[in-house]
Amino acid sequence: MESSTSRPSKSLGRWGIVIASAVALATFALFGYRAWVIPGGTDAEAYYNAALRAASGAPLYFASEATPFKYLPPVAYFLIPLSWIPFAWARMAIFLISWLIAARLYRGLLTQYGGWVALLVFVAMARFHNHDFLNLQINHWVLGLFVLFTLTRKTRPWVSAFAFSGMALFKFTPLVLLVPLLAMGRFREILRILVAITVLAAIPVALHPDHLQIYSEWYALVKATTPWPAPDFSVVQSVQAALWYVLQGRVSPEAFSGAVGAVGVIAVLGLAAVARRAKTPRAEILVLCAAAVPAVIFSPLAWKHVYVLLWPAAVAVVVERRWKTYGVVIATMSVGPGLIALFSKHLADRSYITVAGATVICVSLLAAMRLESGMASGGKKINPL
Repeated sequence: MESSTSRPSKSLGRWGIVIASAVALATFALFGYRAWVIPGGTDAEAYYNAALRAASGAPLYFASEATPFKYLPPVAYFLIPLSWIPFAWARMAIFLISWLIAARLYRGLLTQYGGWVALLVFVAMARFHNHDFLNLQINHWVLGLFVLFTLTRKTRPWVSAFAFSGMALFKFTPLVLLVPLLAMGRFREILRILVAITVLAAIPVALHPDHLQIYSEWYALVKATTPWPAPDFSVVQSVQAALWYVLQGRVSPEAFSGAVGAVGVIAVLGLAAVARRAKTPRAEILVLCAAAVPAVIFSPLAWKHVYVLLWPAAVAVVVERRWKTYGVVIATMSVGPGLIALFSKHLADRSYITVAGATVICVSLLAAMRLESGMASGGKKINPL
């Protein structure tokens, strides 16, 4: 995606290459060592147990576990290769796959847009890369699928459809991206996605002894272990957590549930209304990047590592030269929370400025999309935010 004004400079020089290489190697060494030696990343154990159970046909879901496996049943089958190696190696494999995906994405930025774009995006997203690597999460895997989905929509539509379905089965909330596709009239694309989801969702039905019942077991576990709409962890960086922080004790649970639902409906309808105006392929990319924001901030499990999924939105902000927005991102999502955490980690987590920064990204990209579409149709330019 090129800038609607002019592309940022590709020149970073020899020292830029040296710095980028040093950061990549240091990241690999630090987090690779941690994955191999230091206990932690409790979700990695959940992934590994799910892989073992899927391979043997055992029940997948146990609410009594300290860290239960909450992903949809197909994910357990995606993870089966982890069951072929010891747990220590599986932990390293989870990190290595995530690191390779991140390295490939930044290499793509260096090739297409140059060093400065890659550097600015990394500065904005480093905090979230850190949390994902540190906790041995798999958000980089989902991010890779999101990027593959957007890059292959026109050239390899079925690859794009299966990338989307894999992303949705991993996290579920990316289904929000169907809203702009529907608003833009991409009905064939949506049909391909639904077919791909059906195919992948049928894997555990065909292979697991519980067949279709496995989905009922998943739903029962999620319902029992995932608080909704109010979160039970203050550090969850979601719209629900931010609203609950303000309204807790002032409204009934029923009224709070209604408020969360109303905010969600307004966000979806607003996204659909703006998406209808997308007139060019680049405008479509912008609106899809913007749509990734509600997919993250409305998730009931929007931990900081989930914000890795805003990487494409951060790329769009930099490439579109929306520098005021970039400044907000640094202040609210990168440097700002880090500075607050030096004095009070509790305050840094409960300030929810990360949620506010993500919201600004969404609004800014939708404004950029309207500007792009307005120029394509000969309309009046819209002043950027």
